[in-house]
Amino acid sequence: FGMKLNDISSLSRALKVTETLTILSLPCNLLDDSSVRILASGMQENYTLTSLDLSHNKIADRGVKALAKLLDDRSVLISLNL
Repeated sequence: FGMKLNDISSLSRALKVTETLTILSLPCNLLDDSSVRILASGMQENYTLTSLDLSHNKIADRGVKALAKLLDDRSVLISLNL
């Protein structure tokens, strides 16, 4: 199974505008670095997400670096599970 590129792109667009989503759980979705970078682009201006679960995916250095860029002084992310 896993998420397709179209699914990831749609989710990324939704993350840019959501004002209520606080928990996003996507374990075991075959997400790789490219997928995570797309998701991260949608989370750049998201200040509601407090918990993100991307465990049991295929995330390596580039994906983690994209997520790390989100962790600035404006971030409200409390829990990150890789």
